[in-house]
Amino acid sequence: MKTITLAVLALGLAACAETEVRDEMPGTAGAPLPKSVRTQTYVPAATATTTAAAESRPAAQPAPPAQQPLTPPAPRRRGSSTPPDQLFPPPGSGAPQATPLPMPNTDATVNQLKRNQMQSDVDRLRNQDALGRLDPLQQRDLMNRQHEMDRLGR
Repeated sequence: MKTITLAVLALGLAACAETEVRDEMPGTAGAPLPKSVRTQTYVPAATATTTAAAESRPAAQPAPPAQQPLTPPAPRRRGSSTPPDQLFPPPGSGAPQATPLPMPNTDATVNQLKRNQMQSDVDRLRNQDALGRLDPLQQRDLMNRQHEMDRLGR
């Protein structure tokens, strides 16, 4: 009685909406199903396949499986199937060794950048000093910046 109710419910839902009806897991019950009973999945808003097209396909009946004891499958092994000694061979075993590349010397480029950034401030302070507008602290600052620019220029 339940199978008939489920079949009627599935057909009613299929008639109300554009759906795709398909077998979700054929042959997993362990015994062949009667031709009138099938496992179906409700898929809303299917675009190309309709219920009529799904019903027009013949249902494949799985062969009854041999009687096997119900044992859970073996747990899956995680990680690589390659032994660790093949993944990471010991040094000197003939495997090519990576040689580190020397780091490029960027000191000259960095020093030039710093000089360029300081140049406008030093020029401004020199103009102010030539006009006599710098106090002793600003003159000390100008002298320190000129010294720093000379150090970076070497």
